[in-house]
Amino acid sequence: MKAVTLIIELKRDLQFCQDEIAFLMSKMPAYSEKVMHGARMIGFLMPAHNILPAMRAPLHRALSVFENYWFIGMSGEVLAKNGSFDPLASAIKQYTVPPIRSRERAKP
Repeated sequence: MKAVTLIIELKRDLQFCQDEIAFLMSKMPAYSEKVMHGARMIGFLMPAHNILPAMRAPLHRALSVFENYWFIGMSGEVLAKNGSFDPLASAIKQYTVPPIRSRERAKP
């Protein structure tokens, strides 16, 4: 199963955002879990069943109260609240190595 990391930047300290986080977690897919947190950020690992824009759609209302967020796919795709203007999205695109295409060998 593929997974997506969701990183959220909070407007206030984590302890003051518990209601917003609980609402978000109620909208997340089953088997999603918190994997990291700091004073003003929290990260989740979610099972990926769809492409990133389709995963964001049901969470849009719950995510709108947060300062910023990033969906990061395992293959390097990024979907940020600020779109293509986000520096993390730009940096990951810059350093993502495209997959190697296999080519058929010439037959002697």
